[in-house]
Amino acid sequence: MRAPKLLMLLGSALLLSLSADARGFTHVVQKGDTLAAIAERYYGLIQHEKLLVAANGLDARGGAPIVLGMRLEVPALSHRRIKKGDTWAELATVHLGAPHRADVLSMANGSSPWLPPADGAEILIPYNLPVMVTNADSIVSIAQKYMGDPNKAWVLDHYNGLKGKKLVPGDIVLVPLTELPLTEDGKKSVAEANPLLCSQAAGETRDKQRKEPKKPKQPKKP
Repeated sequence: MRAPKLLMLLGSALLLSLSADARGFTHVVQKGDTLAAIAERYYGLIQHEKLLVAANGLDARGGAPIVLGMRLEVPALSHRRIKKGDTWAELATVHLGAPHRADVLSMANGSSPWLPPADGAEILIPYNLPVMVTNADSIVSIAQKYMGDPNKAWVLDHYNGLKGKKLVPGDIVLVPLTELPLTEDGKKSVAEANPLLCSQAAGETRDKQRKEPKKPKQPKKP
């Protein structure tokens, strides 16, 4: 095996290991599949093929084609039910890799890191998308490309503990995806891949609960 190809495979393996707790699901490449078609099938947006590229390290060493039978990780959000005593810092450590990421986790759930999560509440777990830095990348361009807002560069800087350090090619930047709607095919695939986890479909129940006002208690009849 040639050295560049070996390096590309090693880079891909590293990216996949970094996103191990992201709770995506697997798609096996079929005849006629393209990244754009897969993205449209699961997200309804061909533009999300860039997420498939990053999640599977396909841009390592200049890019790699997908081939029949190849297993691709498809990024998806997951959910978890809060237990008594849970804190945002502990949850961020377990699911996102570091306690300082509690800021992103709590805000993704409409809260703040200094407010305790409500017992029994179902929370959204962001997907840690690993992005391998190229010569053309900066923290600002990555924020624009994957978060849709260059002003969120400071979020990525803090999330990755960069403290203003300049990125160099080969660095890995984790992008916390907090909004990743799935099509019906996508929801079905998540449910099949993670039957013991709260799926994105289950997450819709959480959103519904947020929107529905609590019914006032009826006074007891004398």
